[in-house]
Amino acid sequence: ANQQCWLLMVDIKRYTNLSRQLDTDTLGLKVGTWLRQCRDTIESAGGVVDKFLGDAIFAYWKHSPEAPGLVAGTLGQLVQLQHLRAPDFRIVLHFAPVTLEGGAGGANNLSGPEVIYVFRLEKVCSGLLSDSIVSETARAALPATCPCEPLGEHPLDGFPGVHAVYRL
Repeated sequence: ANQQCWLLMVDIKRYTNLSRQLDTDTLGLKVGTWLRQCRDTIESAGGVVDKFLGDAIFAYWKHSPEAPGLVAGTLGQLVQLQHLRAPDFRIVLHFAPVTLEGGAGGANNLSGPEVIYVFRLEKVCSGLLSDSIVSETARAALPATCPCEPLGEHPLDGFPGVHAVYRL
């Protein structure tokens, strides 16, 4: 069934470069520590880590009256973590209906075009050299305590028209 969800992706910038600069142990420690910090931040605010994607985390919150505040709080903590640049990473946020299917072991699998939309947002974010990108729907649903700056309108591969995007 379709469920309105907050979709969050955090991913390490220039991961390939980082993996060339650091030895395997140092890279593993740095990435492992970062993944744990992000996961703990997300889960302590009621978010669900859907997938670990090597150098990225894909997480979500089912929409509820509390969700916008929890998501905004998580974003604030992740921005603080970004300031350390250890490693440098970007934040991608979208708010949309997705298909949430129960999988083995009670795990949920997110699917639908809005999941792909998040990955397209990430590409735009990378191209703009921004630390974060927030979709129009997410910006509109975030509390006023979490202001976003416009980053213009951009085409997204596979999605018609141009899409207004913002940064934290």
